[in-house]
Amino acid sequence: MSHKILVIDDEPHILELLTLRLSEWGHEVTAVSDGEQGLELLGSKPHDIVVTDLMMPGLSGIEVVKKVKQRFPGIEVLVITGFGAIGSAVEVMKAGAFDYLLKPLNFAHIKIILNKIQESNAIKSENERLSVQCEDLRQLVEDRYAFSGMIGHSPAMKAIFELVRTIGDVDSTVLITGETGTGKELLARTIHFNSVRKNGPFLALDCGAVPENLLESELFGHEKGAFTGAVSRKRGRFERAHGGTLFLDEIGNTSPTVQQKLLRVLQERAFERVGGEELLHVDVRVLAATNRNLERDIKEERFRMDLFYRLNVIPVRLPPLRDRKDDIPPLARHFLRKYAERFDRPAQSMSEHVAQQILSYSWPGNVRELENVIERAVILSKSPQLTNVDLPIWNTEEPSSERWDTSRPLKMIKDEMVRKLEEQYLKDVLAESSGNIQKTALRAGIDEKTLYTKMKIYRLSKEQFRG
Repeated sequence: MSHKILVIDDEPHILELLTLRLSEWGHEVTAVSDGEQGLELLGSKPHDIVVTDLMMPGLSGIEVVKKVKQRFPGIEVLVITGFGAIGSAVEVMKAGAFDYLLKPLNFAHIKIILNKIQESNAIKSENERLSVQCEDLRQLVEDRYAFSGMIGHSPAMKAIFELVRTIGDVDSTVLITGETGTGKELLARTIHFNSVRKNGPFLALDCGAVPENLLESELFGHEKGAFTGAVSRKRGRFERAHGGTLFLDEIGNTSPTVQQKLLRVLQERAFERVGGEELLHVDVRVLAATNRNLERDIKEERFRMDLFYRLNVIPVRLPPLRDRKDDIPPLARHFLRKYAERFDRPAQSMSEHVAQQILSYSWPGNVRELENVIERAVILSKSPQLTNVDLPIWNTEEPSSERWDTSRPLKMIKDEMVRKLEEQYLKDVLAESSGNIQKTALRAGIDEKTLYTKMKIYRLSKEQFRG
């Protein structure tokens, strides 16, 4: 991704060198020789990044940083400084600079910092996107039976919707339990957007998807140099969620070390970044979720009892779809409308036989599986009505007169059918995701480790599904 970069330096050879190298990398570069001229240019032409020298006649680099962050807070600033002015570099960081560059310039390091800025901007854009969605979500939650896309007519879901309303004005932690695919993150977002924190940030982290050695950094951030690869300071999820809500999915997959640190944050509302000594105080509401049996994990000493009680102040269990069959027809119709509109497909209804098959299926993947099935059926359908041939997961043909091999035990036949269905399903999802493991695991409603295990069993490789 290219950036619009303004370079401010009173040394012509530095201006020329930076302009040449940054332009070679595809960035649009403007170069000026003093701070006042640079600030004037920022007022008339948008830029993404400012690179300024620290020691300049007129406005110093520190003054440039302060004025840029005051007038144009969305612009990131990098400060060039000599080795002997490290103390001043620390000062410009406190003034709001993103990072500093030591002379002689190391362009490999500069490229890394520019990539970090791109990552930071992507996170900001995501937060802005969520803020825009907030208004739409606020309208949706006014519906008695639908919150942020959560649809339910069953008594169990009505009770959950009522609970969401009841806990909207408190900051107590919530532990959401339920099988994979039941909509735990969607419920967490619903709780946030119906709470007093709805105007604050909502951040989600799947603790099971982050390697253990990186999870602490994701949660608490790190200081520059805290470990190999920590080239700049990073703000963690707790710090960035200040004033809002942090959703920790798959909390049961965290290590004892991380569990201990989470317990401290919940108790003291304070933490240090990895490699840091400064105690940071945060105002964050924590929502957690898991599909594990934490009580059993506590007995087996895989999860801390004290952390469980800190999280389980308000327990919410999302029932599996097979236990709330009243919700299956409205959910199916919702997904049908959603994907027919998204993909501009003709499907507008489903046949009676399809409706009965959907209602009678056990849905081990819950709402996520139902959505995936309807999405694919809508894509494949060539008529205004979904029929049996459009459903990809299980055999929906009318019962036939075929006789089973009664010499074999029922369990053996059942296991064989399940294996065949599972293998075909994984092939289909891998093909739709072009072999992307992360996307496949997400669509299938399983973690990546489980996906790899099943692919090994069925002798599948991601390469055979890449286009």
